[in-house]
Amino acid sequence: MNKTITQDNITYKYCYVKTRGTSWAYGYFPQTQLIEAKAKKKKPTANEQLADKCIKMWSKIIHEKFNETCQMCGKKDGTMNAHHILTKGAFPSFKYDLDNGILLCYHCHKISGNSPHAHPERFAKWFRTEFPDWHTDIIVKRIEGQSKLNMKDVYEGLKIEYDKLRK
Repeated sequence: MNKTITQDNITYKYCYVKTRGTSWAYGYFPQTQLIEAKAKKKKPTANEQLADKCIKMWSKIIHEKFNETCQMCGKKDGTMNAHHILTKGAFPSFKYDLDNGILLCYHCHKISGNSPHAHPERFAKWFRTEFPDWHTDIIVKRIEGQSKLNMKDVYEGLKIEYDKLRK
C-alpha cells in the first residue's frame, strides 16, 4: 500500500493522527500539517514532569498498600488499577493523598455493576458501606487545610511512604 500520494502539488501521508479532542484516526493528511503539528508539541515543564513522577509513585504506593488485591472482589491476578476516590479534577489537593486511593481490578474499575466509572452512584454507596470511617478522615484533612502543593515536597513524601511499605 502506498503511504503517500500527491495531488495538486500537495503531498499527503497516510498515518495515525490525533483529530479533535482526544480522538485518533487513520487517514491521508497533508505533509505540511503533520510537520506543523509536531513542531507545536511542547516539552513538559519541570513541574509537570515532577507531577507525573508523583502520580506514578502514588499509584505504586496504592498497589503496595492494598497488596495487589482488588478491594471490591478480592481478585489478586490481572490488571490492577489505582483509583482516586475523590476525583483529581474536582479535588486537586487530594490528588496525591494516599488515603484517597483504592485498588481495583480492571473489571471492577471499569465494567462491573459497582464500577466507579460505569456506575458512580453505586460505587459511592458500596464504598460508604465498606469504608464507613473514610469520609470522616478525609474531611478532617480538609479542615486542617492543604494549601497549594509543592511538587518537590509531595514527591519526597511519597518516596518516604513507598520506602516504608517496601520494608
